[in-house]
Amino acid sequence: IEASDMLLMPDPSTANVDPFYEETTLFMSCDVLEPGDGKAYDRDPRSIARRAEAIGLDATHTSLVFGISGAIDMLLFYPGGRVMDRYGRVWVVLPSMVILGLGMMLLPLTQSFFWITAVAVVLGFGNGIGSGVVMTLGADASPAQDRVQFLSGWRLMSDTGNAAGPALISALTTLIPLAGAAVAMGGVALVGAGWLRVWVPRFDPLSRRSLDRLRRGRPSTPDP
Repeated sequence: IEASDMLLMPDPSTANVDPFYEETTLFMSCDVLEPGDGKAYDRDPRSIARRAEAIGLDATHTSLVFGISGAIDMLLFYPGGRVMDRYGRVWVVLPSMVILGLGMMLLPLTQSFFWITAVAVVLGFGNGIGSGVVMTLGADASPAQDRVQFLSGWRLMSDTGNAAGPALISALTTLIPLAGAAVAMGGVALVGAGWLRVWVPRFDPLSRRSLDRLRRGRPSTPDP
């Protein structure tokens, strides 16, 4: 943490005796303080939680925000897949990435329960419509030969990205505030949306079928 010269202030209310060690061992959480003035370190997760609580977001409201966002996310699994299969991958991939990027950028601006919930709903919407799209794109791009090996490598890269995302945010917060890291990740999502807009149609089976119809002089409409 910041040149490793922070102060740790134990919080006695969090003290617990570990029941598994033979020797008596006490665990407790600590606040991270600036060594110069003793103020709370602005990138300490406990400080972030306190700021959320200061704007009225207690544990109950925080759980409610996550619950609402998760419900929106799950409710859009099927509609997102339906749109993707009927009209083409890009109609889901592009909106999903743009919405997630904008949501991440808006998150640091929220200062009330209403706005945090609103942004969480936006993020849930963006994530929900894009559910399952990573492996769908992999299946579209996989070659006829060695398909299993290709999809195994594709899944490995996907899982690597899932693990690297939180690590990247943690690394960024050592250099900039958490709000800046959220904006940076939103920017990455928007750049990704632009790249996917170019790449996805090359492998989208609906796009290929549409091109074949045009070549045969038939209307370019999706299959019913």
